[in-house]
Amino acid sequence: MLLMLLSMIDGEATRDEVAVIERFAGALAVTTHHLDTLRKLAEGQVFSVRLDLGRRFWVREKIDALVTERGVGNALSMALTMLRVRDDDALASKYRALADYPEGSVGRVYHDHMRADGFSLPGEKGSPPEPIVLHDLTHVLSGYGTDPAGEVQTAAFHAGYRKKDPFTFLFFVMMQFHLGVRISPIAESATGFFDAEKVLRAVERGAAMNTDLTADWDPWTVMAKPLEQARAELGVPPLVP
Repeated sequence: MLLMLLSMIDGEATRDEVAVIERFAGALAVTTHHLDTLRKLAEGQVFSVRLDLGRRFWVREKIDALVTERGVGNALSMALTMLRVRDDDALASKYRALADYPEGSVGRVYHDHMRADGFSLPGEKGSPPEPIVLHDLTHVLSGYGTDPAGEVQTAAFHAGYRKKDPFTFLFFVMMQFHLGVRISPIAESATGFFDAEKVLRAVERGAAMNTDLTADWDPWTVMAKPLEQARAELGVPPLVP
């Protein structure tokens, strides 16, 4: 995995670099779908790369679970909200109520963070599916911003605590915010923001946590708690400049 990151750190992935990594992987009898995606990237198959990452992205699993639990109607409601057709009033009201939570609580900090950065709350027109709240709360808990550098570190923090396929986070932000290959439909791409030292520190902080927030964690168990208390309970190390 590190060899794949190294192949992209200079701003591009070439066929020659991929061939070297394939020989190395073959010698160690290592197989990974990420190497196939890297090959497609080197060959300029950007659409296929987007499909590969989309199929493996953790949010897809959450959406599938919601559709199974709540039915196809819920999927339609999410789609209409994302397309700015209408609000999901019940869901939006649930998150707007966080404005009345005590100052310094996780819910209040999350609400103010979303409003300050101009993001829609779940259920509001233009908002992504509700499971994205887990990513936004990762920003809040980790202390990393939403600028390109902050997004890279947040993804690395995700990778630290994520138990299933954590490398996808690093692969995604390497392309989105370092190579300038736009993968996310809701964020502009950028170049040159993968700082290896900061990424490793963020991975280390995420790995110190005792909970995978993208698994079966319920964010409402901490919304009313003071942010520092929630960080302590989840094992989030302090953010050292």
